[in-house]
Amino acid sequence: QAALCMRICSAPLRMHAAIVRCDWSVEVWDWDAQRCGTTVRLEVARASQKPMAVVAFSMDASLLVACEEWERYAKVWSIETGRCLRSLASHVLPITSIVFSNDATLVASSSED
Repeated sequence: QAALCMRICSAPLRMHAAIVRCDWSVEVWDWDAQRCGTTVRLEVARASQKPMAVVAFSMDASLLVACEEWERYAKVWSIETGRCLRSLASHVLPITSIVFSNDATLVASSSED
C-alpha cells in the first residue's frame, strides 16, 4: 500500500530527488552520493492527511509544492524545516499537475477546469 501513494520528483540543479510517502515524510536523495541525505516530515494536520496527488521541487531543491489527492489547492513547504510556507487556491476541480518557475517565485498548476 505504501508504494501506491508514494510520489517522486526531481530538482535538476542540485541532482536531488524527493520521495514523498503516504505519511507526508519526504526523503531527499542525493544522486551524486547515491544515498538519502535528508528525511523531513511535512507539517500537515492529522485530519487532512490524504495521499499526495502531485508534487514538484524548486530547481534548487529548497522548496516542495504539493497537492493532496482530489484537492483544488496546493501548498508550498520548506524542505529544510518541513513547515508550510503558503497555501495556494485557484481551481474549481482537482489539480492534476504543478510546477515551480525556474526562480521559484511562481507556481503554475493545471486542472480540468
